[in-house]
Amino acid sequence: MQNPKAKGNLYEKEWAEYIRDIDPTAQRNYGSGSGVAKSDVHNSLGYEFECKRVEKLNIFRAIEEAERHASQAHTIPAVVFRRNRMEGSYVAIPDWHFKDLVKKARGPKTIEKMDLREQKWAVNNLIVSAK
Repeated sequence: MQNPKAKGNLYEKEWAEYIRDIDPTAQRNYGSGSGVAKSDVHNSLGYEFECKRVEKLNIFRAIEEAERHASQAHTIPAVVFRRNRMEGSYVAIPDWHFKDLVKKARGPKTIEKMDLREQKWAVNNLIVSAK
């Protein structure tokens, strides 16, 4: 069985690696929670990531922690979490920020803005509709 602190540190590192393709500066914040930098993952995205890899998550306590750290750093609080042996993670963000993200995403979408999966889907739909 893995030490809970080591498991948490590993998850913070995994999350930093996961988001590195959208933020090359992302890295685990060693000593997170102490000193000025409170975020579990240092990043330039404007989020205060609180990473939790536990079987039973007290989501409200995690949100309060992220909000407290975000208010000090003037960033957006985000709780990243998953269970053991679970594929992928979930991210809890404030509702107002979710709404802003959706509004921005609904802007005009060109093929250049689509990822490869979306491009394949769009091309396939064009071919089907042309038949």
